[in-house]
Amino acid sequence: MSEGYWAGEVWDRRKSGEYYLRETTITVVRDAFGKVKNVVAVFSDITARKSAEDIIRWQANYDSVTGLPNRHMFGDRLAEGTRQATETGRTMALLLIDLDRFKEINDTLGHSVGDRLLAEVSARLRECERPGDTIARIGGDEFALILNGVSDTEEIEAVARGLLKCFEAPLPIDYEQMFV
Repeated sequence: MSEGYWAGEVWDRRKSGEYYLRETTITVVRDAFGKVKNVVAVFSDITARKSAEDIIRWQANYDSVTGLPNRHMFGDRLAEGTRQATETGRTMALLLIDLDRFKEINDTLGHSVGDRLLAEVSARLRECERPGDTIARIGGDEFALILNGVSDTEEIEAVARGLLKCFEAPLPIDYEQMFV
């Protein structure tokens, strides 16, 4: 504020106790001799706008059915993982998972059942996720796992075996919910 002007975003609290985000501009008004006469502050509530921006950002980067990163964010994470692997000399691996006969499930049982199945698959993948790795839904029935900082092929195989273990139990399909 040494220049007599400041602008930014500030969290504030209403009389009701509710927090809100405001865009604030503060300007110093000086007289002819350079003495501070007044300080003018102008603000506007931008909570709704920021909330809408957050929703748009989420929709651009995450899959609405599974909540996993989508193809767009997957590309960003893959590029970042590649950059880190190059800089550190550590290995990075990419595992791809495709669900067999998923189209048949959608065609015979309906898309709502298919969506619930995709959500269950993503939940199981998350159970097996290692810290620092990325799981993404990159297509209708396609998932990808970016394994960062793996030391060797044995570690990659161990992760793959762990993923298979997560899917040993059958995936439940709630037939009563099919026609809801």
